This record gives sequence, structure tokens and C-alpha cells, in this order.
Amino acid sequence: MLQAYALQQTLLGLGCDNKIINFSSAEQRKIMRVFSYRFALIPFLKDLSHLCFYRGLKKRHDLYNAFKKNYLKLTEKEYTTLDALKEGHLEADLFIAGSDQIWNPLPSDFDWAYYLPFVKGKKISYAACSGSFGSLPKNTLNLIGEYAKDFDSISVRDNGTKEAIEAVTDREVQININPVFLLTSSDWLSKLPIEMNKRKYIFFYTVFADKEMIEMVKTVSAKTSLPVVVCNFSNLYDLFVPFTRQLAAGPIEFLNLLVNAEYVISSSFHGTAFAMIFHKKLISIRGLKDNRINYLLRQMSMEDCSINSVTEIDNVLQKKETNWQLVDEVINTERQFSFDYLKRCIYESGE
Repeated sequence: MLQAYALQQTLLGLGCDNKIINFSSAEQRKIMRVFSYRFALIPFLKDLSHLCFYRGLKKRHDLYNAFKKNYLKLTEKEYTTLDALKEGHLEADLFIAGSDQIWNPLPSDFDWAYYLPFVKGKKISYAACSGSFGSLPKNTLNLIGEYAKDFDSISVRDNGTKEAIEAVTDREVQININPVFLLTSSDWLSKLPIEMNKRKYIFFYTVFADKEMIEMVKTVSAKTSLPVVVCNFSNLYDLFVPFTRQLAAGPIEFLNLLVNAEYVISSSFHGTAFAMIFHKKLISIRGLKDNRINYLLRQMSMEDCSINSVTEIDNVLQKKETNWQLVDEVINTERQFSFDYLKRCIYESGE
């Protein structure tokens, strides 16, 4: 939601009125709800654990919906299927697909709608991400190539996606920075109600925790004498962690927790990105093993923030302060490059 908001605000700043297509598939709704209601052992155990924290998780769900309602300019009609989008006959001077892993066909909530096959007019992508195509069947690769070739301009988020899309389209693809970087730290603080506080803590943000990851965070906490705050609850490993849970956290609350943290520990792309934007002491768990985060860390010369095990924690805690001037210079250069790309596409569409 934050990257959608960032791209929306950037387009407005470029003088381009825009709306976000209010699309949410049935599978996405299943993933986002508090309980899965699936009658298998693992989902049942997960639902049981969610029951223990129902109030916070339900509030979190409501906060995300509130952010969508209050901060995103959505189409009046809500769409749930590709067929509905085709029948909707949406009209615009330019359609944009972006960003994050919208072109990755592997997640359970993937939908071909994100390749915009329902659009008859001009369409581009901005910083789209697909993941690796190495294990995909040939018919899926052919369909991806067919849909992607229909775009007037293709922009992706990382080199892995660039190589994957170029292989199936035989077209030139450019890399643009993730939408969250299009807004400066001052933009985020002025546009959203972020509150500053003087608490000292570690903010741990990951999509899926595991035993080794939690052990790393506990070790950092012990070595720094700082408590750990989490806002996510993804699996049974989260059930018994000795961390402070703030599960009633939507997009704004997430930013609040990150902006005020002493350290940010994350295995998430966006946790890493926002830590860079707000100049946070970053510890990236297995960052160099993730293609997307690896590309980002190397782009900002922050490879030394990545750790793979407990034994590497001392190295990252004792390393020199990150050269934030260099990081900001890279972000500013990439931001301007992305502005130029978007302006070129808007002007060519007749705006």
C-alpha cells in the first residue's frame, strides 16, 4: 500500500491525475483475512495461534482498509476478476502496472490481471518485479512474453527481473527504483501522520520468521541491551518469541515503528528500503542471498549490513557508520532517472 501511495503521489506531483484500479482477487482476500478457515493441520494451527492475538490482528486488518480508503485514490468500482476488468471498459490516457512482485506467477494470489491484458490503450510498467522464471512451464513463459510484449515501455525493479523479461520478450527493459524511494524522508513525514518518540528499541520486520532468524534477533538484542518490537505475525515461530508485539499496525503504524527505531532488522525488501530512506542502522538478514535485496544493498554500497548467521553479528554491530551521503546521492540520481521515465511516458501519451 505504501508503494502504491508513493507512485500515486509522484504522479500527482508530475501534474498527472491518476486513480488506482481497485482490484482484489478472491485469493488475495483469503490471504489477508485474520483466519484462513482451511481444514488442514498447519492452517488450523495457524488459525489457533491467531485466535490468541485476534484483537490486534483484526485491528491491523481494519487499519489497512482505513489507509486504502483515506489515502489511496481508487476507482469507484471494485474488481475481483480479470473478466470483470475486461467487461469494465476502463478508460485512461495511460495505464501503469507497478510495482513489487506483480509479475511473479508463483505466489498463490498471483493474477494475470497484473499484466494488463484488459487494456486496449497505452500501457507501461513501473519497477515491476517477477522473480526468477527458471522453474516455470513453457506455456506460462509464452503467456508472460505475449502479455509483456504488448507494453509500450517496460520498467522493472531489479536485474533479475530485467533478464527474465528480456528473455521472453526480446525487448530492451530498463531498471527503475522502487516507488517508495520516489518520496524523500521529508515527503513521508509531511504527508502522513508519523509521530516521533524517544523510545530506544530494535524494530524487527520480516514476512516469514524462522528459528535461526529469531535467534539472530535475540542475540542483537542481548548485545545492544535494546528491546525488540515486531508488528507481524506470520507463523508458529512468532508465537513464543520474547519480543514486544504491536500487531495492530497498518501502513502508518509500520512507518511509525520503523522511523523511531534505533536499529531495523529485516529480511524484507521494503523493510530494507525504508531503513535506507530514514537512515536507520540496518541489519539485513540474508540480504545478499535474496536477488532483490542483494541488488539494492550493492546499489547503495551497503553489503556489509547483511548477515547470514549469529556468528556475523559482531561484524555488523562494529562496522563503520553507513555513508548516508553516498546513499542519498544514489537515491537522488535514481529518483531523477525514474521521474524522467515517467514524464516521458506521460508526455508521449498526450498528457
